[in-house]
Amino acid sequence: NPLFPVNYLDREIRKNSAAHTRETVRADREVSMTMSRMVITLGHHAFRKPYRISNRVRGDRDGTHADKVRLLDDSETKYAFEGLFIRRNVWTRQRIQAKWMGDIWLQRKKNPPVVDFRRRTVTNKGQPGNGWVAAHLVA
Repeated sequence: NPLFPVNYLDREIRKNSAAHTRETVRADREVSMTMSRMVITLGHHAFRKPYRISNRVRGDRDGTHADKVRLLDDSETKYAFEGLFIRRNVWTRQRIQAKWMGDIWLQRKKNPPVVDFRRRTVTNKGQPGNGWVAAHLVA
């Protein structure tokens, strides 16, 4: 099936994230935190989760998804991954500073405006994260 990788990743995200389940009324309020959680979920799936899970105890020789596609063969990637839990990760010290990484790391994305459906008004006052929790958010 040519859509297997997409269907598999969609299933994993829906299984592991409450805001991405099917037919739900649950939605995240903070755009930046949603993006951060998604990166953490995808990073865990690629670098920590075993490629195949069997009934035996996981050993050191079991490969991850990143091992299967040889993602850590590059010396720069291997250096960054090995120091992930050892060194203090500060944005200004990162070797690779892609725009999408900066948007997530520095929380540059704005939350959608709060919509009051009863009064039919859109207001930026009372944004989530400012001590007030919105009942409805429209993206």
